[in-house]
Amino acid sequence: MSIYEGLTFRERQLLSSLSDADFGDPVLGTKISASLSIPLTQDEWKYYISDTMAFKNLSFSELVGANKDVAKLLIAAKERILGYAKDEILHRYLLDRVDPREDSLQRALLPELVKSLRAKTGLSQRKFAAKYDVSISSLAAWEAGRKKISRYSFDYLRRCVCSYSPMIFHNEILKLPVGVLSKVTRGYLENCSRIDHNSEFIEGITWVRKVEIGNPVDTIFVVPITNKEVLVDGVVEMVWHNFPADLQECMRVATEYSCRAIYFYTKELGDVTDLDGTAAQKLEALISSSYIPYQH
Repeated sequence: MSIYEGLTFRERQLLSSLSDADFGDPVLGTKISASLSIPLTQDEWKYYISDTMAFKNLSFSELVGANKDVAKLLIAAKERILGYAKDEILHRYLLDRVDPREDSLQRALLPELVKSLRAKTGLSQRKFAAKYDVSISSLAAWEAGRKKISRYSFDYLRRCVCSYSPMIFHNEILKLPVGVLSKVTRGYLENCSRIDHNSEFIEGITWVRKVEIGNPVDTIFVVPITNKEVLVDGVVEMVWHNFPADLQECMRVATEYSCRAIYFYTKELGDVTDLDGTAAQKLEALISSSYIPYQH
């Protein structure tokens, strides 16, 4: 599978404008995978076995010309092709890879990683540092690229940010009251969940099922997040592109927080139907500290 198959049409155009390299070349694609130390696809294994030495001791930074935008596009493509969670490969490369050849590219990408975490809270550097008990000088240095954040520090901050909302769980589950969805979309979930649990791609949803907990009246609708994509009118889109709009918004937020599934609870998180606005506005209210639903 070519790297291009993991990119949208617009992303392919952007990649072509950023680099003259032919990333559609399966040999180069194999080198990219080998340089990132990620599993090879079946086709890539054929190239790897044919000339093992050509794929040893490769530098990802050198392969992408130390261009951070090219690097992000290629890593995102590999994550989609392999079905990894968003940014999973990126985090491994930035936080676990120790190689002097990668230092320059890592220093260019790491500040964005830290800034994106802080942006989820809406806090200033000073307030973020005070709230999560980190040095303001270290935080400023991480965000400016003067200092590389460690895996330990990043994981600590990520756990803090996830705990910032009662909706986000450490096991990468986005937990939401079903009332954030419209009545029509709730009916959509109910209809999907009545079908055989092992059925796939039913009305665009993969593996949606009902789960009874505690009180049998309560129900959890489990919606796994998938990075699989489909070709629609020549454009690659996420497989959930044809979901109802409010469910799509929930999926987008779950992807932003690198969650692997959404659990929609009918009772445990209380009734939020009194919240006004669009699904995006309701989600913002839920995930912020301004609205904490009743939990028993």
